[in-house]
Amino acid sequence: MKTNIISLLSILLVLLFDSSCFSQEKEFKSSWEISISSGQSFVDNFIGAGLDYSTGLTFNPEVTYNFTDIFSTSLSLLSTTANTGSKSADFRRVYSVEDINGVGVADHYQTTLTPTIQFSPINLKKHKLYIGVGPSYTIGNSLLSETIGEVSTTISKNISEFGYLGTIGYKFSFSKNWTIGGKYIYNKNNQKAEHILISLGYKIN
Repeated sequence: MKTNIISLLSILLVLLFDSSCFSQEKEFKSSWEISISSGQSFVDNFIGAGLDYSTGLTFNPEVTYNFTDIFSTSLSLLSTTANTGSKSADFRRVYSVEDINGVGVADHYQTTLTPTIQFSPINLKKHKLYIGVGPSYTIGNSLLSETIGEVSTTISKNISEFGYLGTIGYKFSFSKNWTIGGKYIYNKNNQKAEHILISLGYKIN
């Protein structure tokens, strides 16, 4: 009797698991998703300014197409602004200027467009963990304003570079169509930028 009960419970658990998986496949069948993310950026080595890590803000709209529960692709736009105080040593190293005794401010703006392929090792009914990778194209401008004694100097540099981008993120479905989550993005070309963002998405079934 005890063996029969255990066997019956085991069969019920298997059936529940199978039905759960089936419902997840229906939930996450091919669909579009539009999301908006925002958060903090960390820009390493300003383009043309030779500065160290500097914090800024990033705005990130994204369109994703889910082929299956596991694989999807997306097109993402990252818009970043950052600024920091500069050190004369950095200024001197980059621009080969000697005898500088001054301080300044560097302003940095960049926009990155990237298509990514995403893989979801965990995709439950309400929880989704994903990783993605793809090429990136970045355009931007760095503006360094340096005050040396009574003389002010401004140097600007525009950039247009290809690189690569990697991301890892998590989404929670709090309703049939809406998701909220967070993600980490690493973008590398001649300089490095990292982003920690909070996202809000809408699924179009």
